[in-house]
Amino acid sequence: MMNRGELNPFPVPRPELPRFDSSMEQWMLSRYADVSAALRDMRLCAASGRVQGAGGAVDEIAHSQFRELAQAEFSAARVAEWRAEITPRADRMFRGLALNRTVELLSEFAEPWSLAVAVTVTGADPLQVERLNPLARDVFMAASEPFDRGLQASAARATTELMGSFSSALYVQAFVALSQTLPCFLSGAWLALLQDPAAALELRANPELMPKAVEELLRYATPSRAQFRRARCAVNINGTKIDAGQRVVLMLAAANRDPEEFPEPDRLDWSRTRVNHVAFGAGPHACVGAALVRTAAAVATKAFLDYFGETELTDAIVWSGGSSIRWPVSLRVAHRPSQRSMAR
Repeated sequence: MMNRGELNPFPVPRPELPRFDSSMEQWMLSRYADVSAALRDMRLCAASGRVQGAGGAVDEIAHSQFRELAQAEFSAARVAEWRAEITPRADRMFRGLALNRTVELLSEFAEPWSLAVAVTVTGADPLQVERLNPLARDVFMAASEPFDRGLQASAARATTELMGSFSSALYVQAFVALSQTLPCFLSGAWLALLQDPAAALELRANPELMPKAVEELLRYATPSRAQFRRARCAVNINGTKIDAGQRVVLMLAAANRDPEEFPEPDRLDWSRTRVNHVAFGAGPHACVGAALVRTAAAVATKAFLDYFGETELTDAIVWSGGSSIRWPVSLRVAHRPSQRSMAR
């Protein structure tokens, strides 16, 4: 069930040797090399998928068609068009937030702006947003705790209703990702910047670093903690022998903090040269909307730094989510005393 009581900033488990959790009957992979290899191995399917059953080939064909559709619909040209539309909205929304009071960044900006981005990208009917957003939330909450039967039942009903409002499953997925997952990532990314004023100042002074910064923030502050797989057949992952039918937990957040792959993993470093984090997964099942999330995150984070780069947290951080996704539920900030009397 949902846990809203953790105050520990960025509760990320450390990478360790592969181990079999006998109490849960599942393999735990958390080192970067192991997680990266497992993500790319087609013999590991979604934990709820078929194991060595008929229809696997059909599933792979459907998956391939889905990805081809995503590439066409989310082309670089279309993403550029969407960026031109969502950028001024971010500036207007931040400009409308008063400097002389405490601001809750998630509810006052990240959530409504991300919902507006979702409407822009998917073409959702703005008059239906009040109905669609709670449905998307049900789907997202089920994704955060994939083995909660109650959440899964709610998500199944919500998905059926959402499918009636969009032209394809691709746009259902995009609406959920942009309206729900994006604000969760923004809350974690901005928390990281608020906790490292020097890194925030460097990025604010050098906006050309934003593409690299988004990748580093995805590595450091991704809300995606884990993905769950099941072996279609016997698999060997870097010497770990996994039997057919066994479940495998891929600890994404831990892999993104593996010092063997990322020197000084607990430090924000805009100079990292390799974009090899696993925040979006990897291989044939990598997130099809990654370019959208990167673009939206860059737009929102630049606006955040422009208007709220001189703020500090006023409240302790409380985390929410489940075994797959975690995020700060609130980011309450105030401008530092020297800034509160400054006019824009």
